[in-house]
Amino acid sequence: ARACHMTRHDRSGIASLDELRSLVSTDPAGAVDGASALLRDASASPSQRCIAWSVLGRALFDLGRHRDATEAARRSVESSGDLDDPDDAVLVSLSAAAILAESGSVSDALAALDHIAADRSGPMLGRILVQRAYVLHHAGELHEALVALDRADQIFGSTPEAVDRHRLLVNRGLVLLQQGRLDAAEVDLREARAWAADEHLPS
Repeated sequence: ARACHMTRHDRSGIASLDELRSLVSTDPAGAVDGASALLRDASASPSQRCIAWSVLGRALFDLGRHRDATEAARRSVESSGDLDDPDDAVLVSLSAAAILAESGSVSDALAALDHIAADRSGPMLGRILVQRAYVLHHAGELHEALVALDRADQIFGSTPEAVDRHRLLVNRGLVLLQQGRLDAAEVDLREARAWAADEHLPS
């Protein structure tokens, strides 16, 4: 199996990457311990180390350790070229961009997203654009955020994945709300609630 898709502990007792990813939402402190152990493991591959940096950044951020999380996010982006799976590189950069934006490093967040967007198309590009809009919204660039969301909407088309459509609608609704366009915002947010109910998504 490839390094990015291990499912069991290895012989040293270090958690697999899949286990580390699941720990981020259920036990961030455990994820920090597991990712740190993997980073200390001299036998870890560059791909494994990149995912470990990404997991570490997300877990540290959830624990409120934002400065350390930002450093880990930067390390994950810097090493994303070592990943075996191109889609993993996108996921790492999407996660890092959110952490960097929340930490005030908006230009670095946008640079990470622009880098992975260069050779992407289809739904994956749409997801990158939605994340770009999130970063721009966080920076107060509402018009540019809306441009990115509208472009993502065109890319997703008439039969999007439920999670993609829901996230786009929530983000666009919040941008419109902040612009004072209350009726348009309510249309998007109402549709987002309907998608969440129909597809059992977090509202």
